[in-house]
Amino acid sequence: MSFANTIEIAILVLSLVNLLKIAVSLIGNELFDLRRLSRTRRLTTELSYQPLVSIVIPAYNEARCITRTLRQVFTSDYVEMEVIVIDDGSTDGTSACVERFKCQGHPVKLIRQSNSGKSVAINHAVRDVASGELVMVLDADSLLQPDAVTKMVAHFRDNQVLALAANVKMIPLSSWLGMVQRFEFLSAYRGKCAEDWFRNLYIIGGIGSTFRRNAMLSIGLYDTDTVTEDIDFTMKMIAHFGNRMYRIGYASDVVVYTEPVQRFKSLISQRFRWKYGRFKAFLKYRTYFLILTLSSVKC
Repeated sequence: MSFANTIEIAILVLSLVNLLKIAVSLIGNELFDLRRLSRTRRLTTELSYQPLVSIVIPAYNEARCITRTLRQVFTSDYVEMEVIVIDDGSTDGTSACVERFKCQGHPVKLIRQSNSGKSVAINHAVRDVASGELVMVLDADSLLQPDAVTKMVAHFRDNQVLALAANVKMIPLSSWLGMVQRFEFLSAYRGKCAEDWFRNLYIIGGIGSTFRRNAMLSIGLYDTDTVTEDIDFTMKMIAHFGNRMYRIGYASDVVVYTEPVQRFKSLISQRFRWKYGRFKAFLKYRTYFLILTLSSVKC
């Protein structure tokens, strides 16, 4: 067999595998939607569940956008909330912006710490400040839909739910780079439906991600030796709790918006960091990986 024929066969096999992957994903997406409708009908009857939700916002040099983010949080239609901002050693007046917002009558808890990284900031808030049964983590440049917390709480009426990712969409940016990122996020987050259905979702992304606080504390919160704390923490949670008895998944109806990267160089740097962080997490939890993704047994 010639080299050219070998390449042709390899391309054909890879194409068939990719088509199979797309077909399985489409089926999983539809099954997820059917299950969500069923769960919605069942859980809407349990309206007495109104836990305190701690909204944790780590911030480093976010003076440009932190006020906008906080203003949007306080448009929420959910009442039982506490909002915590952790200033991770900012040098641009982030804390001053939060203080001015507080003076307008908004009950925000502001915590200052020396610059120690996002993981340390979240851990500080969850361990030492937060008192909510649920913890939602937001980026300081994100926008929370008014009904997002209410819809997220509805999912946690199911006691098997430990952690859920939100449906993250891009704030429109009038450029080809902005359109590419919007399409990328639409595709990626639609694919999370199938990942949830097949119980192989391993990224509860930072923006709008929500957890049971006691579960976070029981596994020692976020590790600080990673560049992608959300991927590492999700895999840490799956390694501890397993993904059969508990649900670590996706809430497609909980919408949060994030800012797109505006420069191509910055986009490449961000995506490289994500891929590198995911690779490190895979290596770190390699002894659990096949067990968790193929057989979904509790470790």
